[in-house]
Amino acid sequence: ALIHHALVSSAHGIHIDHHTTTLVRYRIGAALREAFELPAHVGVQLVERLKTLAKLLPTTSTLQEGKFKFEKDEERHSVHVTSLPTARGERVVLRLTRESGGQSGFALPALGLHGSNLERVHELLHAQKGLVLVAGPKGGGKTTTLYTFLDQLLHHALSVATVEEKIEHHFSHVAQTETRPDVGLTALASLRGVLKQDPDA
Repeated sequence: ALIHHALVSSAHGIHIDHHTTTLVRYRIGAALREAFELPAHVGVQLVERLKTLAKLLPTTSTLQEGKFKFEKDEERHSVHVTSLPTARGERVVLRLTRESGGQSGFALPALGLHGSNLERVHELLHAQKGLVLVAGPKGGGKTTTLYTFLDQLLHHALSVATVEEKIEHHFSHVAQTETRPDVGLTALASLRGVLKQDPDA
């Protein structure tokens, strides 16, 4: 119910600060917005359940990271969970990623693009050459934005490739490469390999 409410609220992240009470805030765009506050005992149960789903240990003394997936209304979602011990308790942050493709998944209007801005992005994405730079803070929606852009380019007639530090969502008909510097598969080496394979995008 918590995650569904966050998605309905157009949030792409959930911040849960648990100490004497449990404060739940949603990351919407670049801002954190307070959603509600829970009694401490309810917060404990909520955090325990999220940790179980993400296959994390019940301890609050170490930094942990995990992931789980779920399906709601025929849309697939991925939830990346991090748990951080703090001086006053624990902070659990959920990063929400919609995995469904096409019309039921990634969509430019869902990013807040409308009117002339939406038209401009469409022009840039379908240009024959150029560069689109996406920047922002961690958890600010860069990955969601890039995957949404990528979803607009998917077409059987196009050769599309990506070089990613960590693949968050797999697309069919896209050559996605995850960097592995330990075996020489750096971002630069991967990009060189991609450019030798006649990519359209």
